[in-house]
Order: sequence, then structure tokens, then C-alpha cells
Amino acid sequence: MRFATDYGFYELNPFPGSNQIVVKNHALIYEKGQGHGKTQHRESNEKAEELGYDYMLCTVREDNLPQISILKAHGWNFFDSFMSSETGHVVQIYGRKT
Repeated sequence: MRFATDYGFYELNPFPGSNQIVVKNHALIYEKGQGHGKTQHRESNEKAEELGYDYMLCTVREDNLPQISILKAHGWNFFDSFMSSETGHVVQIYGRKT
């Protein structure tokens, strides 16, 4: 499901085979450096909880340091990383309880 904001959008998609886990992905901020990423992150966490999910997963490119900083500051735990065969980028996996 895609959720639009005034400054971008994000997606929350059910994890196949486990209805209590949601995957947060495809987030976009139109104007970076203005605090919108933190606001959108908080809103997406609240939306996942409102929708009844117990746990969230998120993937982020290893070089997306602003997003990684936001995840760590809001209690997300690093699990693992892998080389994406689709994009060729190193991707990190994070998770947190809602």
C-alpha cells in the first residue's frame, strides 16, 4: 500500500506468509535536508501500528546514510546485508517492533 505525504511517499506491504509483519519500502522524500525524512519515518511507524502490524522490516541501500541514521535513532535493529542481484548495490536489512 502506498501512502502519500505532502513531502513524498512510502509503502507498507504485508510480508508474505506472516500477516503480522509489514515491509516498509520505496520511501521517497522530494526535498531532502529539511527534516521530512524523520517526519515521514515517524508517520509510517504510526501507520503500521494503526493497521495492526506487530513487526516492521525495512531494506535500505548501504550508502543511504541519512536513512540509516534515522532507522538507528528510532530503535531499528540491523540484521544483515546482501548484494542485490537486481541493482548491484549492497542492501541492509533492519527490523523493529511496532
